[in-house]
Amino acid sequence: FAADELNNTVAIGISTIEETNVRMTGGGFQDAYHHIGANTSTTILLSGISMPLRGVHITSTSPCFVNVTVHGSSSGAASMILPEHLLGTRYMLYGVPSELIAAQDTYSGTYSQFSLVGTKNGTTVTVTPKAPLTCVTTGQILNAPTTFTMAANEVLLFRPVDYTQSITGTYVDSDRPIAVFQGNNFARTSTNEDCAEYTWEQVRPLTQWGKEFVISKSSAFKRMNFMPVAPEENTVIDIY
Repeated sequence: FAADELNNTVAIGISTIEETNVRMTGGGFQDAYHHIGANTSTTILLSGISMPLRGVHITSTSPCFVNVTVHGSSSGAASMILPEHLLGTRYMLYGVPSELIAAQDTYSGTYSQFSLVGTKNGTTVTVTPKAPLTCVTTGQILNAPTTFTMAANEVLLFRPVDYTQSITGTYVDSDRPIAVFQGNNFARTSTNEDCAEYTWEQVRPLTQWGKEFVISKSSAFKRMNFMPVAPEENTVIDIY
């Protein structure tokens, strides 16, 4: 996985039903080893690590569940982390709609973004932007499909050239499985509110998209948004 470039505190939660040994590599630190007892969880904190430079690779001797929380100074976000065998080679990004991206004059440096993490050396990745993108890692401007070659644990970070543009509709294709993450550093819940929150999550490949979903509203929030996104034209969506 890879978080954003903010050097925030990253909390890695690992749960297992069997006794297991966990190894973490990459991320700009020396290899780390952790022992986790059966039916227990542990949290590993990473601070001040330059996440866009290298991803973090986690391996374990027994099946486990991994989630990551990214903590900022006043906000945070969390995501489940897919095991490597569920990663794919074709993704479509779906970002915060442009009308919900907080204004630059209210929150300096507002932007949507997504990052790609290589799993194998020599992976070829093609990014097809819906709107012009900047590859923050390389400094390239993407106005058309652009191909990159990635190494294992390498991270490429992208943002729209125009911060008001959404990343929705951008496609990512690769010849080997990669991990994809997306989010926004300040996204509002409605056009009538000034408050904004940091968002970040792992993207599932298109092979794992479905046709039926169940959503539960949380009593802890006054408002919840859900955003259906379709990769094909003329898709009909029923909500009941």
